[in-house]
Amino acid sequence: MTNIAYSDHMGSLTEVLGRLHGAKAASLETRTEVTSAVCNQFNSGTFSPAETKIAAEILDILSYDIEAKVRKIISSKLAANPNVPKSLALRLANDVLEVALPVLEFSFVLSDDDITQIIRSTAEVARAQAIARRKPLSYRLVDELLKRKERLVVQTILENKDAYISPRSAEKILLDFRHSEDVLQIMVDRGNLHLELVERMIMMVSDKIRMQLVNEYKLSPEVVALMIEQGHDEALLGTLKTKSSGEADALVHTLHGQRKLNYNLVLRGLCKGDLEFFATGMGCLAGIPKSNVVKLIHDKNYMGFQALYKAANLPEHLYEASRLILQLTIQEREDTGGTISDCTHRIMRKIISSGYENTVPHMKYLLSLIGSSGNPATLH
Repeated sequence: MTNIAYSDHMGSLTEVLGRLHGAKAASLETRTEVTSAVCNQFNSGTFSPAETKIAAEILDILSYDIEAKVRKIISSKLAANPNVPKSLALRLANDVLEVALPVLEFSFVLSDDDITQIIRSTAEVARAQAIARRKPLSYRLVDELLKRKERLVVQTILENKDAYISPRSAEKILLDFRHSEDVLQIMVDRGNLHLELVERMIMMVSDKIRMQLVNEYKLSPEVVALMIEQGHDEALLGTLKTKSSGEADALVHTLHGQRKLNYNLVLRGLCKGDLEFFATGMGCLAGIPKSNVVKLIHDKNYMGFQALYKAANLPEHLYEASRLILQLTIQEREDTGGTISDCTHRIMRKIISSGYENTVPHMKYLLSLIGSSGNPATLH
C-alpha cells in the first residue's frame, strides 16, 4: 500500500485511494508512510492533471485523520506548495497548533482575507506569531496583528525584515509599547524609521537607545536637547490636565517660582488649546492676576492681548502667529464646545488648509511646538 512511486502513477494512486476508503484498520505507521509518499510525489510536480486530482483527494481524506501526526506531515511537507487546494490549506490552518503553524507561516494559497479571519478567531499567541513570520507580511496583516497588542507578536513583526510596516503602524507600536524597552530596541535595530517617529522616540527611550538614534540618524546635540525639552513639556501639560483648576494653577505658580516656566511652555499650552494653563502662565509671566488675563485674551480688538503679550515679555516676532492661534482657539472652543484635543486638531487643519503656515511669520515654529500631532504630514 505504501509503494506509490510506480511508473504508473494513476494505477498506484487509484489503489491507494481505494484502500483508504475501505481499510479503516490501517495502522498509523502505514498511514504516515502513505501520507509522506503522496506528499513527496505531489511536490515533485510529476503528476498529470488527473493524477493531481486523485492525489488531492487522498490528501483530503488524510487531513481528517484522527492522529495529528498524519495531518502534521501534510502541513509540514505541503505548506509552501502553491498547488495545494485552498480548502485543504484552510482546514490545516485551522487545525491544532502543531498542524497549523507551517501553513500559517508559509502558505500563500491563503489570501489576506483568510488569514485575517484566523487572526480574529484565535487567542493563541503562537498562532499569531507564525502569521507574523510570513514573508512577505502585508500592511493589512501587520495592522490586524497589531490590534492584539501582544508584545511577542509585535517583536516577531519587527524582527521580520519582510514585514511591511506603515508609518501609521509604527506610530501605533510606539504608542502601545512606549514603556517596553525590548520592543523599542528591536524597533530601532530594524532601522528605516521616519524622522517624525525618531523625534518622538528621542523623548521616551533610554540613554542607550537615544545614542543609537543620534548616531544612526545623525542628529545634532542641539536638536536632541530640544526634543527632550519638548518631551518634558508634553508630560507636564499632560499632568496639568489631570489636576483640578486650583491644583493646576498652584503647580504653574510653583514652576514660575522655580524659574521653569518659560515662553516656549506657555505658547505650547496655547497651541495645544489649553486656555486655562495659558491664562495662568501669562499671568505669572506678566505679573498680573489670572482674572485680568482672561479679560485681556478675550478682548475682541486684541489690543488687550497685545498689551498682555508685551508685559509677559514674549518674543515679538512670534506675536502675529500667537494672536492668530489664540483667535482660532477661542472661536473653536466657543463654536463647538469640543475637547481640547479635538479643537487643536481642527485648528491645525484650518491653519494648514488656509496657508497660514506660509503667510504668517513664524507660524511653522508654533506648529512645531504641538509635536507630531500637529505636523502637516499627519493631518489628512
